[in-house]
Amino acid sequence: MFIPEKYRDIIPKDPIYVNNRFIIPGSCEWFTYMYNLEKSIREQRDLEYDKWFHGETARIQQNMADNQARWAHVKHFHVHKERIKSLTDSTNDFHNYISDHLKKKSEIKGPGPSRRRLNGNLKNFSKKHNLRHQSNFFDATYEPLEVSDDTAILQLRPNKRDINNNRNGLSLHIDTPSKCSRPAPTDESDSSEAGPSNSK
Repeated sequence: MFIPEKYRDIIPKDPIYVNNRFIIPGSCEWFTYMYNLEKSIREQRDLEYDKWFHGETARIQQNMADNQARWAHVKHFHVHKERIKSLTDSTNDFHNYISDHLKKKSEIKGPGPSRRRLNGNLKNFSKKHNLRHQSNFFDATYEPLEVSDDTAILQLRPNKRDINNNRNGLSLHIDTPSKCSRPAPTDESDSSEAGPSNSK
């Protein structure tokens, strides 16, 4: 007797009775019973999944709202959002491109014009999407943040010490002259010969 696969895991181990009447396995009544049983199990499973999905979605949205309130002020939110979008788009494009790039690279054996052209395309792709190696900064493609004049003045930090006036700094980028030893004043008692300074 052929039993559909979707019924095999839900067949009751005990005999099936409907209205105190035994249902013969393989009969039309038996298949009707199994169809209704499978349908009810599937609907219950769907209800449980929907309940879990809505709860999980609500939890994720709440976490996103909490994180958003923590790391993004209202005036910075647009910039953060554009930065995330720019980085995500570049990452997705790079992932899609590099898979095809590695596939083509594996097909090309040995050095030659094809491999050089492939490496050149990879460099062009990196420049186009502004991708840098890990020692460089990532330059995002979002618009700079617009701030008020008062905020701009505060960001200038007028009370910050001017490092160019700090002569103790050892930075090579400071154009201030370095300290030099001041020559000692000479007097008549100085002598080029060794010995006590006041010796006659």
